[in-house]
Amino acid sequence: MLRRGMLLAFTASAAACVNEAELTDSELTERIWEQLDGYQDWNQTPDWTGVQYSWRGAHGPAVQIWYDGRARSGVEQGKDYANGSMLVKEAYNDPEGTQLASVTVLKKIDGYDPEHNDWFFAVYDPATGESAASGKVDFCISCHEAAEHDYVMFTEAPPADEPPSDDEEPEDTAAPGCDGPSCGGCDGPSCGE
Repeated sequence: MLRRGMLLAFTASAAACVNEAELTDSELTERIWEQLDGYQDWNQTPDWTGVQYSWRGAHGPAVQIWYDGRARSGVEQGKDYANGSMLVKEAYNDPEGTQLASVTVLKKIDGYDPEHNDWFFAVYDPATGESAASGKVDFCISCHEAAEHDYVMFTEAPPADEPPSDDEEPEDTAAPGCDGPSCGGCDGPSCGE
């Protein structure tokens, strides 16, 4: 009986140690959604605590961002992000952050996409967990390539606490073919369709 219990414990432990780079994008998308439980208790940077104006605009008028413990050295010390690091961005349809539109995740997976620093991108419907785009998403990559450090952009403080005034146009950073927050309204291949 003891031997059988040890075998079951070993089997369960081995199943948890999956090489995520070998999974399909669909499998990764589902697995990452399951790993998000409790993300709203993760860390936020001082400059990005709570709902913030989305000054780059690609995710809608307002966002809120969290990072897990593995991402801490990347966020707080500017070091390369560790394998397994996850960052989560909630995108809102309103500036007050009351209408949640999508949940976007970046996860660093060693060996997944070396050309783009091994980041896996996924955009989820918060109500269903269904993904609008995931994997090597061109729209995400084309924007995040401009980041100063390891494809992650939010570590820079937003230029202002408030949205631009009525006479000042916000910078348009949307990729061609995208017409909605977090590319949920995409109509072209730039969003992984």
